[in-house]
Amino acid sequence: MYCDELTLTLQNVVQVLQGARKYQLNGLTQRCLDFIENHLTDEDVCDVLEQSLTISEQPLIDFCLRHIEHHTPAVFQSARFLEVGPDVLKQIVSLETLDVSELDLFHACVAWANHHAVAESPTKGAIDGSVLRHHLDQAWMAQLRL
Repeated sequence: MYCDELTLTLQNVVQVLQGARKYQLNGLTQRCLDFIENHLTDEDVCDVLEQSLTISEQPLIDFCLRHIEHHTPAVFQSARFLEVGPDVLKQIVSLETLDVSELDLFHACVAWANHHAVAESPTKGAIDGSVLRHHLDQAWMAQLRL
């Protein structure tokens, strides 16, 4: 960054973007945004979204959510989807135009909840949708129209 040489990856680009914004490095900011636009994958979008939410990078959040809207089945099948935190999951399921049925959305959320239940207490194993209610508030669950 200081010597005009920088290797961007999907693992470091959000942090570089944050620094570029902080120090008003407009060329580097645009390079980061272009990199994400050209390299974002279904496997990485949840990571980038989570990092973007952490630093409140709204244009990047919007870009990630649009990607998820258009590639929902592949994103739900990605290993990283199961690893996201509740705030990221709420962002995803709040989208009006996900490319899956409500039943597929529900199954993805249950898989997410089961993964978190096992991670929190490996001896319990997978459990039913009650874990989902533990992680997500009731108002949000009502949006699923179950």
